[in-house]
Amino acid sequence: MPAGVDASVTRREVFAELDKKIAGKLEAMLKGKWALVTGATAGLGLAVAESLAGAGANIVLHDLTEPAQTRDRLRAHFGVEVSQRCCRPVAARLH
Repeated sequence: MPAGVDASVTRREVFAELDKKIAGKLEAMLKGKWALVTGATAGLGLAVAESLAGAGANIVLHDLTEPAQTRDRLRAHFGVEVSQRCCRPVAARLH
């Protein structure tokens, strides 16, 4: 964790601070590139997707739940291309 960060700091605050420190470099590196983000509809995966989209990266969202709302929000807010993949769990019988 960055210096000065404790358990009371939210994930958005952590990523906002990191974004400030590397903003120009990150945009130059990621603009127009594609990033795969797993667990993208909530928590840390969502924060990562938002940070990458904010830096101009196109995003492939992958989650166990349908990421359509996240896709639409990233497209509207950041103007990047967003693809989605939903992985349905499959029950397996182990002998």
